Amino acid sequence: MISTGLKMILRFVIYLLSISLIYGQGIDFPDEPIQAPIGNLWPLVLIGFLFILKRLRQNK
Repeated sequence: MISTGLKMILRFVIYLLSISLIYGQGIDFPDEPIQAPIGNLWPLVLIGFLFILKRLRQNK
């Protein structure tokens, strides 16, 4: 049987080797995505405004 201390050391070594292998392959993490502009929101704003007016008129 392998002792717990030796298991921890082996896990650490395997972790370091796998990380170095991944970076050695040239794999890079992706950059942040570019957000597309959101256009034509005015109909949604108008519908929301009309909905709020309707709710305010019903509460009176």
